Amino acid sequence: MAGILPPVTGADIGATGDEWEDVYLAGQMIDADENAVSVADIAGHIAETTEAHGGIVASTDARLTNARTPIAHASTHQSGGTDAIKLDDLAAPDDNTDLNASISKHGLLPKLGGGTTNYLRADGSWATPPSGSATSATTTIAVGDWSGNVCTKSLSGVTASNHIVVGPAPSSADAYGAARIIAATQGAGTITFGCTTTPTGSIAVNVLIFG
Repeated sequence: MAGILPPVTGADIGATGDEWEDVYLAGQMIDADENAVSVADIAGHIAETTEAHGGIVASTDARLTNARTPIAHASTHQSGGTDAIKLDDLAAPDDNTDLNASISKHGLLPKLGGGTTNYLRADGSWATPPSGSATSATTTIAVGDWSGNVCTKSLSGVTASNHIVVGPAPSSADAYGAARIIAATQGAGTITFGCTTTPTGSIAVNVLIFG
């Protein structure tokens, strides 16, 4: 007798003694009654063992390959998930504008242009400040000036092409930021503002006009 092998049926799992012995003799597998065990018998034993133990699989089982659709798990990588991924742990993005912020969506800062003198315009482009002195001006956006999420204010000295720098007066900084106000476009003597939430109070705005 060369060795004792496991039971051959699922119902027999856990049986003891010589009754369920399988032995190897002269290189051939026979059962306790000295009957030769065929390849089909062995295959059946594998299937029954898999069923009985609820998870034993052959090394050639297709379930062990990578060629399968993964289980949906996006939520595990989101904030608060069991495997949340931080933005700074991801690979570096491509060198394109796909993730840039715009007047219609939030996003990331545009790629820096280098140098120390350019500034970022409200339209998302980097620009060189014009030479010469700047003129300062202020305007107040009243609650009633908004039409939906848009408001156009008249301001002397502004043209469609000159450079302007727009920002809230210190007293209106919090409300300006909370409403996400931007200077969206400019025209002859006008600045058009946009917001995501209409402010509930007046907003004081400072403007530097170049050229």
